Amino acid sequence: MKKEKLSEGIRLSRKDILRVLLEAIVITLVLDYYFFSSLKALIVVLPAGYAYFRMRVKEVRKSKKNEASLQFKELMLLAATSQRAGYSVENAFINSFQDMKNLFGGKSYICRLIKRITVAKKNNMSISKIFIEEGENSRIDEIREFGYVYEIAYSHSGNMTQVMEKCASTFIEKLEIQDEINMALNERVFEMKIMSLMPFLIMSYIKLTNRGYFNVMYEETTGKIIMLMAMLVYVGSFLWSNKIVSIDV
Repeated sequence: MKKEKLSEGIRLSRKDILRVLLEAIVITLVLDYYFFSSLKALIVVLPAGYAYFRMRVKEVRKSKKNEASLQFKELMLLAATSQRAGYSVENAFINSFQDMKNLFGGKSYICRLIKRITVAKKNNMSISKIFIEEGENSRIDEIREFGYVYEIAYSHSGNMTQVMEKCASTFIEKLEIQDEINMALNERVFEMKIMSLMPFLIMSYIKLTNRGYFNVMYEETTGKIIMLMAMLVYVGSFLWSNKIVSIDV
């Protein structure tokens, strides 16, 4: 299995894809058991499992994108500090590699970015273009915008230390806003998860206390149609509620 990519810089690992795939398989089997209780009905439930898979992949991508933004913010703060110590702009980024490796790991997004910057410097390439390209490929607006700001400030001999500190400050404000939103939504997300489990808990209780209670729904054509409609309503409600609580800043 090949690694899926969010971009050329931010990648979903095999472990990420496998974990989400296993989750989707379990969800598909659970839906089939409770709504149809027949392996033959898996063909009907598969689209719901696929929808869940796509939703979770999107969530993992978003999580990795947010993590990359945080790593880039830390890189700029550290590079700005190095500049105050007398390093050039390029060397300030390059010399931050070991610290970023200690913080986030050698295979992290930010370490791969620093390696690209190192290669660009050796080949006398524009560092600003690296940031712009990475921002566009990873769909992280902050990195792309910093690339443009860096290009303008560098070409006009601007104060790069101040530029990086200002950009990092902007990123911090955005991350704080996102954290406040997440804290406000945490209770609602918890309620959503509980409500999503309630139908299965109720059905499990009925199955245990009244064996055969749902047989008519699983065996009769009318019952199968009712259960299909119930599953569609449940899956639709789950996906819609998940979309509501997923807010981007």
